[in-house]
Amino acid sequence: MTEAWGLLPLAADESDCIMVLLSMFVLVVLVVSIFLVFSTEVALLVSAMILVAFLYALMENRRMSKSHAEQPKKRMVGT
Repeated sequence: MTEAWGLLPLAADESDCIMVLLSMFVLVVLVVSIFLVFSTEVALLVSAMILVAFLYALMENRRMSKSHAEQPKKRMVGT
């Protein structure tokens, strides 16, 4: 199912998808609570910072997975 959604890599399990959805829900609750507590300018700034941090983490994750996929696999000697 996750392969069809395109949300997670092909090796991902259904529980990984549930964790992604749970973390997205927590982020939405956090952003809504920020807008309720702080002024609009501060809430927009904090929301933009959260978005930039999320995009940076996504970029680093993709970079690390590419570099991990390009590394040659070590062969076991003597087996």
